[in-house]
Amino acid sequence: VQVKFIFQPNEENAGGAEKVIASGALTRPRVDAIFGVHVSPQVPAGKIGVKSGEMMAAVDRFTIELSGGGGHAAYPHLGKDTVLASARLISNLHNIVSRKIDPTEPAVISVCRINGGTRFNILAEKVVIEGTARSLNEKTRDNIKKYIIDAAKNIANTEKLKYKIKYENLGCPLINNPEMVKLAIKSAEKVVGKQNIVYIDKPSMGGEDFAEYLKYVPGCFIYIGSRLKTGFK
Repeated sequence: VQVKFIFQPNEENAGGAEKVIASGALTRPRVDAIFGVHVSPQVPAGKIGVKSGEMMAAVDRFTIELSGGGGHAAYPHLGKDTVLASARLISNLHNIVSRKIDPTEPAVISVCRINGGTRFNILAEKVVIEGTARSLNEKTRDNIKKYIIDAAKNIANTEKLKYKIKYENLGCPLINNPEMVKLAIKSAEKVVGKQNIVYIDKPSMGGEDFAEYLKYVPGCFIYIGSRLKTGFK
């Protein structure tokens, strides 16, 4: 039996696993199964966290620019307000999960950056908003992308503004292979004992590009507990 260790660069950003795969890490010799290990403060120290199936979310990033606005704040009826338009767009984006997505399917849309305007009394010529979308399956992921693009287009048309949108798929859902999970549990029990295996019920909406390896090789991702009991007297 041959064992290959992968110490991945750029682990905290998208693209690290893709570069490792492109370098031939899963070949020469061919990898038949792969296991990822990550510390987790959600799991007590000394325990191993495992989950079969969907474990972590797909990670997407969107950047939307609304432009073509401007004018004096004292005479808003003579100009176009991209800040107000972006506020309406952000509200519509947050309605997607609650009104467009099956409520039994986990999904998250978060707008995390907004930038626009130059002075307190000038309507902004353009506004840029940036955020992330998370989902656990490709159908939901595709639907979210469509709804976000439609929302930007509809606001721009309604407010007679121009728009640009960049939508990036940064990482796919991490779905553990059930058979590989069983193998990981069997091995973990020998190290920490059966009583120290923690079975995780719910997936995380965080992302992990270990998912890229699972496109090519059956495997699973596990947590090593890092949470310590602390307290002050």
